[in-house]
Amino acid sequence: MSALLEASDLRVSFGGVHALDGFSVAVDEGEIHGIIGPNGAGKTTAINVLTGFVKLHGGRVRFGGHPLPGRPHLIAQAGIGRTFQSSAIFPDLTALENVMCGGHRWSRTGLFGCMVRSKVARAEEAELRRMASVWLERVGFQFPHEAPVRALPFGEHRKMEIARALMGKPRLLLLDEPTAGLTPTEVHLVGRLLKALRSDSAHPLSILLVEHNVPFIFSLCDRVTAVDKGATIVSGSPAEIRRHGGVIQSYLGNEGAAEPQAVPRRGETHLAEGTPPVLEMRQVEAGYGRVKVIRGIDLKVGAGELIVICGRNGAGKSTLLNALVGQPRVLGGQVLWFGERIDGLSVSQIVRKGLALVPQERGIISEQSVEANLKLSTIGLRLRRAEYRARRDSLMERFPKLWERRTQIAGTLSGGERQMLALAKALIRRPKLLVLDEPSIGLAPTIVEALAGMVADICRDGISVIVAEQNVWWVAPLAQRAYLLESGKFIAEGAPEDVIHRERILENFLGETDTDEMPPELGPAFAESPGAEILSAQRDVHGG
Repeated sequence: MSALLEASDLRVSFGGVHALDGFSVAVDEGEIHGIIGPNGAGKTTAINVLTGFVKLHGGRVRFGGHPLPGRPHLIAQAGIGRTFQSSAIFPDLTALENVMCGGHRWSRTGLFGCMVRSKVARAEEAELRRMASVWLERVGFQFPHEAPVRALPFGEHRKMEIARALMGKPRLLLLDEPTAGLTPTEVHLVGRLLKALRSDSAHPLSILLVEHNVPFIFSLCDRVTAVDKGATIVSGSPAEIRRHGGVIQSYLGNEGAAEPQAVPRRGETHLAEGTPPVLEMRQVEAGYGRVKVIRGIDLKVGAGELIVICGRNGAGKSTLLNALVGQPRVLGGQVLWFGERIDGLSVSQIVRKGLALVPQERGIISEQSVEANLKLSTIGLRLRRAEYRARRDSLMERFPKLWERRTQIAGTLSGGERQMLALAKALIRRPKLLVLDEPSIGLAPTIVEALAGMVADICRDGISVIVAEQNVWWVAPLAQRAYLLESGKFIAEGAPEDVIHRERILENFLGETDTDEMPPELGPAFAESPGAEILSAQRDVHGG
């Protein structure tokens, strides 16, 4: 029996960079098939080719025994649905309306019928609303369906996007990092959902997903394809892939990653007597409209200090960080910058003072080149050409891969490269405080380790850093203090090893996760990290 999807020897180049260079994959009817590989391996480019967003330069793709159409809307009509690595939502619509948009493939009412609100149009809209509500329930959406999307946590965006893709009634569902930003409990629910969809007798579904969460891939998929440098290394069962030396090397090898940095020893806050902190929050409240998301937040950050804020999805981490730059506005309390209030300033005024935020979505301009993104980030600084080049060249020494890709469109970069660009965009302004919201989302273990080195190096330069994370295993050893956020309030603060205590994490953060076998120094956060399973595989291959 022929495969539902057959992609053979795919080749794509961006400028002189080979994003795909011999990539092949086959997905059978009713199969759950995973694609793994380090950042920059070409995984997202492959998904973009299969859905018509990137033009193929060589190779062949067949779907259902026929050549794949070349345009995204024709591919969707043929029966392929997808989600995106970066959140792709309509922020001004409700969750239900976002999901309803996914039913365009089978809706038939034209523009005129919608304008005059014909009987057929009203009936079709009612059915779209009913189906969208059903899919939101099935994916475990935890907020009211009419909730404004802007106020939702990142994890709920992920669930909503999966529901929207399923609204199109696809034969093949392509998922790009579907568990990024989800708690372990939510990841487990997504896995159960995908298995149920595959087994649905009424609408059986084939699934192809890209993931860095290796344990999730191995526990879910029938077959796995491992890729590196744009080419397929091997395809096989999870057991075969887990033991394959080439796969382990591609994940854990240091080629292309930043040179590991020595982890600094944690010290006291770099705050001389009588010197105000870089940032101070006093009883801060913030939210959206009349809804208060964070309440009574007190926080101080000294020069060169690294602070970690952990908490589950919906705890208010992103709202807290966004409130620092004035979006949303602070509803109560005070935010002080070197002792002066800034909570009444505009976003641009706060940024000009030296506060840089890298959001979960990275904040890059996808349609512009790497170089253009950097230039646009210096708007308002009035840098001379020579000064801009000096700053750019200094950053390129820190992020050498960006120099190789400086003319490449940012939207075609891998997840790790986007994170490097997001950091570079913030650092080119030479901030005094760098705020990172879930920076490890969608990154392979080797890139996360490199990220830890970059953050340590930034702190050495005297820049203060706040990191909001769920997967705190990589950043906790670097931090002076940690805070645990729950329902918009800090419920614990202090030394990271105390705050990220296994019982408290299990109760407030990770849910029901068995971590009895984990070393105490790593704790439960590492048990669900992408590196845990692949490191276990490395021990099996190399011993010890």
